[in-house]
Amino acid sequence: MRAPCRMAGEVQGIKVVPRAGSPSLEVTVSDGSGRAVAVFLGRKRIPGLAVGHGIVLEGVARREGGRTVMLNPAYTLLGD
Repeated sequence: MRAPCRMAGEVQGIKVVPRAGSPSLEVTVSDGSGRAVAVFLGRKRIPGLAVGHGIVLEGVARREGGRTVMLNPAYTLLGD
């Protein structure tokens, strides 16, 4: 099921993985009650993004391989 979602949390992990033949940035975010993975297709990095930083994600969430995933969500980086 796909559902519009807005989530604020802390970046728990960042990794670059191949997806559909091109690199994608996977950012794991936790809000204290659960986790979601933001996937940014065709990107290897986002300036200013680091583990431990706050972020707000807005997009469409879906279940994929047992994870909650948001593809190319809008994001706002929060101050340290």
